[in-house]
Order: sequence, then C-alpha cells, then structure tokens
Amino acid sequence: MSFIGKILVESPGLHTTIQDIGRNGFRRFGVPQSGVMDEYSARLANLLVGNNPDMQLLEISFTGPGLVFHEVAVIGLTGADISANLNRKPMAMYETVFVKKGDELSFGKLKSGCRAYLSIGGGLIADYVMESCSTYSPGKFGGYQGRSLKKGDWLFYHHLKNNPAKVKVPEHLIPVFENKQIIRVLRGPEWVGEEYKDLLEDNTFIVGKDTDRMGMRLEGRFLESFEKGGMVSSPLAPGVIQMVPSGELIISMKDGQTTGGYPRVASIISADLGTVAQLRPGDEINFKLVDNQEAKTLFLHLQKKVDYLYSQIGW
Repeated sequence: MSFIGKILVESPGLHTTIQDIGRNGFRRFGVPQSGVMDEYSARLANLLVGNNPDMQLLEISFTGPGLVFHEVAVIGLTGADISANLNRKPMAMYETVFVKKGDELSFGKLKSGCRAYLSIGGGLIADYVMESCSTYSPGKFGGYQGRSLKKGDWLFYHHLKNNPAKVKVPEHLIPVFENKQIIRVLRGPEWVGEEYKDLLEDNTFIVGKDTDRMGMRLEGRFLESFEKGGMVSSPLAPGVIQMVPSGELIISMKDGQTTGGYPRVASIISADLGTVAQLRPGDEINFKLVDNQEAKTLFLHLQKKVDYLYSQIGW
C-alpha cells in the first residue's frame, strides 16, 4: 500500500528537472535520449531509498532548490556537493535520510561537481512520454510539464508506508569530482589519423561557458583549422566529440541533437560520461585513447559497483 505525498517548491534552483535513465529508440524521429547526465550518481541515489535504479528523480544543476515536504518521505542525495541543509542543518549525502512533515530542504554553496541527484522513496509522479519520464526542455515534454521547476510548483510522489532500512554508500564507491580529469575516448568514425593521436592526448582542453544538457564546448584547438568539405549529416549520440571548422571540439550531451554535420573525431566511453557531466566551466580535460575492449571492461566494472550494492541490500 502507498499514499501520495507532496512537496512545495519554494525556490527552483538554476535548473532542476525530473529525469530517469532516458528514452531510447526515438533518435530516428529527432528525439534525443535525455535522462540523467550522471547515471552512476543517479542510481546510487535510487539505491538509498529502495527504488528501481532507473527510476525518475530530481537532477539539480549548479544551484539547488528550496523544498518543503508536506508529508513524510525517504530521500537520498548524491552527485555534486551543493551544501544541502535539512531544516538549516547540514544533511548527509550518500545515505538514507528520513524526512518529517514540514521539513525544509535547501542548498548553499557548490563545492564539487555540478549536478546532484535527489531521490524520493516510492518515486516522483511525472509525465510519461515516449517510454520515459525524462524532461526534454527544448521539446517541452516529459518530467514536470516539460520544463524545469518553478517557484510554487507542487511535486507529488508515491510514498511507501513501510520505510526501507537506512543505507550508507561505502566511501570507496563514492565518486570524486575534480576540476582536472583524464577522460577516455574511442576513435570516432571520422578520426583524423594516428599522426594526430599525440596531439589529442597531449593537449589540455578547458570546459567553456557554452555548456549545458545539450552540449559542451571545449576551449583549446585540437587542430588550427580544417576544411569541412562536403560531409553530410550523420548520427550523433551522447559522448560524441565533433570538430568544428575552427578546430575546436564540441561534446554532445544527453539533450543534444540527433544528427550533425561535423567530423566525429572521437567518442567518450560510457564509463566516463558521468564524470564529464560533472565538469564545470573552467575545468580541465585531458583525453586518453583506448580500444573497444578496455571501454567495455570499464563499463562493466562501473555497472558491477551498482549491482554489488543492490545485492548487499537485497532490494
């Protein structure tokens, strides 16, 4: 048995949306995957409250919202450290938190990363469009009325009467978000040639200000310039790195367009996409080329971390 709980949004934060694991199979219609930018952190948040790992939750970007709980709730917070406070006292991350009716959750200074994930035990009630509750703001569908939260919105959730056991993520499984990252990539369909391998790996790229859920522009040229020629539009997916005529690189993210007309010189491996999603403007990236086997091994290793935690808890 469950009942419906509700939460008042007193302040929205910079960009707070409802996201799940995303919608697959609709790129042929021009609809991107969307979904949580950092899948590992989101799954940890759902683990803390007994939810399915892919269930919808709040993705909080850069600055957090102010929320007032009008019913009891079980919550979990992971990802970026945005100085969460429950009733004006510091709230722990990466562990189950039991909230009482009337409790207020607020956020302060961004300390590390840039995207936090707030799960609600039982799951948020959201618009289900094309097999997903993920918000796609450019298309104005999914999540909460197809947009980020606003002051005065009400969030509703299914709250289970039987609370789950209190869980804490072991320290060694908590991700660390640093402002300098080595990001592993695969050669893309339009890889420029092995003679440029050292140039890609030795350069340091800076995350530019033009960074959002659609894409991330990097400052620092891979090549001085190149001729685009007559390349036709080709499929894009999250993590694909395109090179524009100036020689600069752009990373496609979860809400990014489904096709593009620039060379796809590389692609970020799945295991590192969440790390990239937590980078802020001014942070530094160094790339490292890997092969398909190493990319697969790293992905399976990350997945096993989540599977291990769920098996230990028994949910």
